[in-house]
Amino acid sequence: MEKKVEEIVNNTKNETVNDLLTLFNSKIGETRVVQPYEWNYEIEMHDIVQPDTVSGSSNPLIVSDEDTLLFTFNGKSIFYDEALTKVYISVPSNCKDMCIYKHEDKTFLITLDQTNKLQQCEIKDGVVQQEKLIISRNVLQLFKYKDAVYFISFKKYLYNLNCLIMDESLIRPKIILAQIQVKYSIEFFPSQFGMFIKQDSKLAHEDGRKVISKGDGVIDLNDYIIIYKKIENGIRLSLLNNEMIIKSEIVISNDSQNIKLHPLGDVVAIRMGANLYFVVVHNNELLIAKEFSYEKYPASVAFRLENDVVKVYNLYTNELKINPKDRIELSGVPAEEDLPSPSADSKVYNPSSPSVRRDKDLDCVIEKLFKKFEEKLEERETRERERQNELLDKISEQLNSSLIKVVQKVIKNEIEMIQRKLLFAIDRQFEENENSRTVDEAKVLNFTKDIICETLLPVIEASMDEMRIQVLNEVRQMNNTEHLQEIRKHLSTLSIGNSKMSQVGTLLLQNRIEECVIKVIEGGDQEVEDFIRICDPSNLVDVTSSNLLGLLEKIILYSMSRNKGDSFIRFILSDIDPNSLSDIELESFQVVLSQLRDSEIIERPGNNNLLVLCDYFAGQIPKISRKRKRSLRNKF
Repeated sequence: MEKKVEEIVNNTKNETVNDLLTLFNSKIGETRVVQPYEWNYEIEMHDIVQPDTVSGSSNPLIVSDEDTLLFTFNGKSIFYDEALTKVYISVPSNCKDMCIYKHEDKTFLITLDQTNKLQQCEIKDGVVQQEKLIISRNVLQLFKYKDAVYFISFKKYLYNLNCLIMDESLIRPKIILAQIQVKYSIEFFPSQFGMFIKQDSKLAHEDGRKVISKGDGVIDLNDYIIIYKKIENGIRLSLLNNEMIIKSEIVISNDSQNIKLHPLGDVVAIRMGANLYFVVVHNNELLIAKEFSYEKYPASVAFRLENDVVKVYNLYTNELKINPKDRIELSGVPAEEDLPSPSADSKVYNPSSPSVRRDKDLDCVIEKLFKKFEEKLEERETRERERQNELLDKISEQLNSSLIKVVQKVIKNEIEMIQRKLLFAIDRQFEENENSRTVDEAKVLNFTKDIICETLLPVIEASMDEMRIQVLNEVRQMNNTEHLQEIRKHLSTLSIGNSKMSQVGTLLLQNRIEECVIKVIEGGDQEVEDFIRICDPSNLVDVTSSNLLGLLEKIILYSMSRNKGDSFIRFILSDIDPNSLSDIELESFQVVLSQLRDSEIIERPGNNNLLVLCDYFAGQIPKISRKRKRSLRNKF
């Protein structure tokens, strides 16, 4: 039904446009001449065949950069030289995507393996270093646009869009779009009009605008963008301008679902199974400029444009190896004219065969079963989460009621004692004044005033003084005099000329911990290093939670590149009170916890409980937000 409506709309649109054009041409009496498109590019084919020294062909992939070619036959041996002379071995997990990241005079190889770990290793003098560093875990997608490298990280139903930046000599991620909460997986597609987000074949712009056309991805072409959608018998290409208006559409028929698109300036190269298509924009309409066919089916294809020459790199594995004598040399001539047809005994992929169709049907059934299983699992997790939340609420209410009962009992005992003392004082005053015969209103008022001022108020003041003395004694017991002596000893050895160190040390010596923490938050790495070396974590017990949050973020950034400050991180997570944080501070706290979970600090010795604390606060923060919203609704 949807296809029929779309066909009617398109027919109506075309008829209306034709009528308007006819009317316009009849008015001006002129005839437009459409210039034919002229193909001005040369096409070069480069075939790369798997050598016998490389075993396996499970994850073949080839990626072309401006001046670098990366390819792998088995997911573990990554070559970056077409002559197969340079290789980088990645074990034990297979590589499923990769790219090159350059910053100034440094070059890095970025790989994404099948365990969803994003890793980096530097390339020095054309040699990939064996030292690998983990950038992030739980990575869903890796892609490169122009000179920037982006990736998507996820945790349950929360997705973050990150980009790679250089911090001193290391690569670290920077969050661009944080905590995108969706039910199913999403993909990002960068373009000249901004970032597009895909979910369930629905595309939306990063500013929230929905695109009228459904699709599987977005690529650039001249001053337009192309939204491509895989259909049952091929692929549909839609040409859109910056106002998201469809200017032209074409359908390329092909039974293969192995489709790859790559923009090359004003040309889009499309690989569909055993065919290559080159699409251009001519007279504001999409046009297939060239079409070629392979004799043998390549495992992976990459494209590169150099000086009006389109270079096509074909990767052949052992299973689909070709003879170097039979390599197809394409130089801009259509395949239908001079390319040899496949031989009878050659291994050519036939997507219309019954076995392939049965496999496709089986894949559809398996995909539906997995979707049902995921929905049931999600429903079960939701019920379990709600049950646990209800149980925690009941336990919290029970504890609160027990605490209220204890407090009420203590207050009741104090009030009874005060009442007994008050009654005793009143009786004594009545006995002293029982001999007086004339009692007027002024004397009654003075009598009541004397009772309140001389009896009731002293008792209350004495109780308050006793409470104040107990609190001061506890505070004095908490002071660590030995640590202050140790601080004085450290400060005596410091250089007098270092003014920043003197400020931190002076504040610690004067036991002005709160001001010292603020100084460290506003300072740089030197203040953080001095604070970690001099201060004891137990002195942070009286620091407010807001300042503890700022100090935690500062120490985490400092500790990522240096193995210091872990004891402060553990103490702050044990002492911070999320209930005293504002809504904005809670969001910042959630981002800091996410950075801590993705860093290498979790894996250091002695930090086994950090992951437990992170998960605990991750569950408490949403609960605090919900309670605040409920209390706010109850007020109104």
